[in-house]
Amino acid sequence: MSLAGSDDSGALQKQAADRVFQAQILAADREFWESIKDSDNPSDYLAYANQFENGIYIELARNQIGKLQDSSLQPGSSGVSAEEPSQPSADERLKLAENSLGLTRT
Repeated sequence: MSLAGSDDSGALQKQAADRVFQAQILAADREFWESIKDSDNPSDYLAYANQFENGIYIELARNQIGKLQDSSLQPGSSGVSAEEPSQPSADERLKLAENSLGLTRT
């Protein structure tokens, strides 16, 4: 086997590993979104936006942040303020999503 052949094999392995990693990121993105998509707490959407700056649902998250913050500022509104914690928190849901996908933070 030539040296060039082993370079090709290494490049293919790296490409495969990159694809697996990207698939895990997309799955974590989707699972996080699914855990907050019905939330009425803007902090949940802010946590998503911070974790997935280029996420699949980033525009939806930004829309929800604006909508919920606007409604919480209106007098007599039943909107939830950004300071109130949701149960469970967005960070807890992210950790659950990461654990279910076998991802660990470094």
